[in-house]
Amino acid sequence: MAQARCSLLADAWREAERYKWIRSEQAGHDLGPKMIQEWFRVHWRGFVRAKIAEHTLGIRFYEELGAKSFAVAERIRPRTEGLLEWIIEALRRGAENLEIIVEAQDRNYPPEEVHAILELVDINAWRFPPAEVERSFSCT
Repeated sequence: MAQARCSLLADAWREAERYKWIRSEQAGHDLGPKMIQEWFRVHWRGFVRAKIAEHTLGIRFYEELGAKSFAVAERIRPRTEGLLEWIIEALRRGAENLEIIVEAQDRNYPPEEVHAILELVDINAWRFPPAEVERSFSCT
């Protein structure tokens, strides 16, 4: 069965709009585009990391993340048992690449396998909202 293709940016906008609506309802009036900015500033990082995990595990395909890292869990079988799952969980909890590498050394995971997985997942490509998204929600 073909995997449905989703848009990370479209999902982010829906979440930001939902956030704006909830916050506006709480305030009793429309809080405007500043709530969209706030959502991206506060929630973007965690949102993207959760979507990267879904994409990497093959749960949902996100167009913006591409085929290279989709369902990596199915394509990469590290020699070390549980390594991929541990890295995905570390990413979900917000760990950065360097933190993962250091902790992997402490756990005696093979560095070449850790680096290969991190390179495929490529979380740094999505550290900040893309420029076109940033321009779209600016209040200038």
